[in-house]
Amino acid sequence: MAVTSARFPLPSSSPLLPLFPESLPGDERMFEPEGSTGTRSLREIVEEEEDDDGGGKTHVAVGKDFKDGKVNIQWAARKLQLQQSDLKKLVLLHVHQPADRIMSGLCKVPAKQLEEKELRAYRKIEKNDMNKLLDQYLSCCRAFAKVQAEILVIEKNNVANGIAELIDQNHITRLVMGTSSFSVKRQLPKSKVAASVHQQAKPYCQILYICKETLACTREANQFAEKGHPPRSRSGGSLPDQPQFPPRSVSYSSCYPGLLDPLDKQSLRQRSNSVSYPSSRHLENGMENISPTRWHSVHVTPKGCSPNSSPTLNDFDTMDVPSAAVSIASCEEHQHSTFRAREDSLCKEKIEKEERLTREKARLEKEHLQIYNELQKANEQRVELERKLMHANSSMEGLQNVQGELQHVKDNAVKEDNNMHEVHCDNVFGSTGSVALTEFSYTEIKEATNDFNESKKIGHGGCGSVYKGFLRHTIVAIKKFNREGITGEKEYDDEVETLGRMRHPNLVTLIGVCREAKVLVYEFLPNGSLEDRLQCKHQTDPLPWRTRIKIAADICTALIFLHSNKPKGIAHGDLKPDNVLLGDNFVGKLGDFGISRPLNLTNTTITPYHRTSQIKGTLGYMDPGYIASGELTAQYDVYSFGVVLLRLLTSKSPLGLPSVVEAALNNDMLQEIIDVSAGEWPPEYTKKLAILALRCCRFNRKERPDLAKEAWGVLQDMVNHPDNKCETPSFFICPMTQEIMRDPHIAADGFTYEGGAIKDWFQRGHKMSPMTFLSFTHHELIPNNALRFAIQEWKMKQQL
Repeated sequence: MAVTSARFPLPSSSPLLPLFPESLPGDERMFEPEGSTGTRSLREIVEEEEDDDGGGKTHVAVGKDFKDGKVNIQWAARKLQLQQSDLKKLVLLHVHQPADRIMSGLCKVPAKQLEEKELRAYRKIEKNDMNKLLDQYLSCCRAFAKVQAEILVIEKNNVANGIAELIDQNHITRLVMGTSSFSVKRQLPKSKVAASVHQQAKPYCQILYICKETLACTREANQFAEKGHPPRSRSGGSLPDQPQFPPRSVSYSSCYPGLLDPLDKQSLRQRSNSVSYPSSRHLENGMENISPTRWHSVHVTPKGCSPNSSPTLNDFDTMDVPSAAVSIASCEEHQHSTFRAREDSLCKEKIEKEERLTREKARLEKEHLQIYNELQKANEQRVELERKLMHANSSMEGLQNVQGELQHVKDNAVKEDNNMHEVHCDNVFGSTGSVALTEFSYTEIKEATNDFNESKKIGHGGCGSVYKGFLRHTIVAIKKFNREGITGEKEYDDEVETLGRMRHPNLVTLIGVCREAKVLVYEFLPNGSLEDRLQCKHQTDPLPWRTRIKIAADICTALIFLHSNKPKGIAHGDLKPDNVLLGDNFVGKLGDFGISRPLNLTNTTITPYHRTSQIKGTLGYMDPGYIASGELTAQYDVYSFGVVLLRLLTSKSPLGLPSVVEAALNNDMLQEIIDVSAGEWPPEYTKKLAILALRCCRFNRKERPDLAKEAWGVLQDMVNHPDNKCETPSFFICPMTQEIMRDPHIAADGFTYEGGAIKDWFQRGHKMSPMTFLSFTHHELIPNNALRFAIQEWKMKQQL
């Protein structure tokens, strides 16, 4: 037995004390086999256990689901509070996953397709959301007394890889994480992330898996695994040639009664838990090498002594030697029988483990074969898809060639048509129904812009740059188209034709052209674009909320005018704050008609539309239905108008903005995303404006509101806010009489006048517009009923 090769302390009163001089009372050595090179004290074992514990530091993996992360934190914090140490720390591990597809309107697009500015804005939103989530977790940790919290964050596309890397980098020895389910039979987590971490994490890390607020299973750490420092041995020395056994408890009272006093027995019981014993083969060899003197150290009951009495020197003088020999032989036989039983038990246990490993190996081989077969099928499908893709690419190349030929034919036809118009003097500058535009020379344009000096540039768009110039004693905005070829010529002609035949107070006025330099001359609007004012460029003051609603009403009026144009309505196609310019008193005017299109009505359609194969527009403001079908309708502008309303309300990026506002509205958190720099918004109006904007952004075009019948009324109620009763809206004033109009009419120059005043102007022989100083193309007047009703409603509210 192990007793034969162990040293242990004896009481000082024992007569056998000279036989064991190295084992004195109070010695804190552990029992160790003969030949061992060192010993460990109880204090060393306690210190090692405290080191393994990490000083009370526990790492908890938390994710985007705050409810699950909170459960894991509460479980770990309660376990920490049970410890006696003062230092109790929770370290929260979080893996940040940047989205590879980003919401644009109501659909997702790959992140690489976004512009760098828009992508940075979205990434900033993601990190802000992550910081808010981590702050919530820290607040949850503060609810537990004497528990400190820290955070470790890593950015990875795969959560499991991120957790495994944090474990490796920070030498984490204890981790708490959640799992949605686990295997009761195998005691393993079954959720995807937890199972992956279970396989990838370093073996020195103990992982506790929490499921439904309870400990589901545990992956124990390998104490001999390589960590940040080599592990300390559990025994004082090393025995390379001896097989290791788990610690066993040994009782000495059966063979050696009376050898130790009760205190020593208690000490032995406490220390015996850390003793490691060699195999029976080594112990039997040890038995053969014991000296006769050492054998006499074994206690033998003398004649006339009770088993519980302590022997004296006189008792050993009268000891019966044959009786002692019988006791020694009996004890030796008991030792051998105990070792044989232990060896049989270990052999049986080994056979059972080998059978279990064999079954597990067979199961794994079966799973491997199944996975291999599935992989083979997937490879065959991949080869088939690649073949189909090559065939589709070949077909696409053929179609592109045909399209190129058709485009060439179309370009030639357009060129011939333009030449015919020039021959017959029927171009956009002199055609019937168009406003007479002034023709400027290229020399005048160069002088007005200092040869297009960069210091004169005030804007830049997708098709051209805008300069501030002084032309014929007037400050103007000069737009020079940068695109060359057929495409640039078409965009130039489309904008001239659209603005050259209509006038409206909320449309930018086109004054003249210079075809030689491909230049358009507009009226100059001193307050810049709406986008610049929303971003407060050049340290400008933020727009008040009343002004923002007034600008929204101006944009709505301009869109109603375009969509109701005769004989064909016009879709702007690129409505965004960059294309809304602000004049005096912040009157909003819509510009940049480069991609606007007339809307056609056929026998098979109900809604006028324009179909195109070249999708143009600005990401975030484009109608998802237009992207999918290529059909440009008036509802495209309604969708863009809804996004502009949300920008006026929040000043946030347009990407995914409808989803953000809808979530805030549903959670009664709308006031938290409102732009407070605009002043104190009336809560009832912010809610109405948000609801109107979200209706405009509906995916189904039929569910979007009618601008003239619904949107205009909502905006007018906001413009005529009770706090603004005494102020008369500027567009209620006739530009000629400077009085509130009673019978407003729209003239050919696009401005609205009092009906009697403009008729009297014509009767007195005036042929030029009193606002633009250009000749009227005709003297027909159109009643502005929408404005007349708005004036009447405003007057009724003033009387209340």
